[in-house]
Amino acid sequence: TVDLSSLQEVALLAPPRYFKEPQVSGYCGFSKNLGLGYLAGVLRDHGIRVSVLDAFAEGIDTFVPVDRPNGRVYRCGLSAEVILGRLSPSARWLGINVPFSNVAEIAFDLVRALKARFPGVPVMIYINSYADAKAESDVCCTSANAPAIAAALPGDRVLFVPDILFAQNL
Repeated sequence: TVDLSSLQEVALLAPPRYFKEPQVSGYCGFSKNLGLGYLAGVLRDHGIRVSVLDAFAEGIDTFVPVDRPNGRVYRCGLSAEVILGRLSPSARWLGINVPFSNVAEIAFDLVRALKARFPGVPVMIYINSYADAKAESDVCCTSANAPAIAAALPGDRVLFVPDILFAQNL
């Protein structure tokens, strides 16, 4: 069991998504970020201040064309500038939800932007993450050893890119 009281404040982020066409097929009127909601609830139950930003759902009507090496895609959601402006500067932990492959590339673009905004803050990532993501991180670990690794990181802030078990163990 990990003492969560040292976390104080956590920001959780569901990033925008890329689509091949400027439309969201099968969108049901909500973003499927139940993992972030669950994690936020657990953290709040432990007295930790939590903010959740669903950059996909909040910008669901915004499509921006993006030319990538494998062709043009459309970013659906809030821009990186808006996201960075809305994140709490006092949050000691920032978690980014990366549930699907169409989220991974944009999430790691955000990781690079966050590293630029918060230089020196270590990036901790789940071991089964994409190789591109691991290249942006300082440490990669399993769900089981995440608490010990996080405690050993320098400073008092961490940017983490979890899967659900990884996040629950922290």
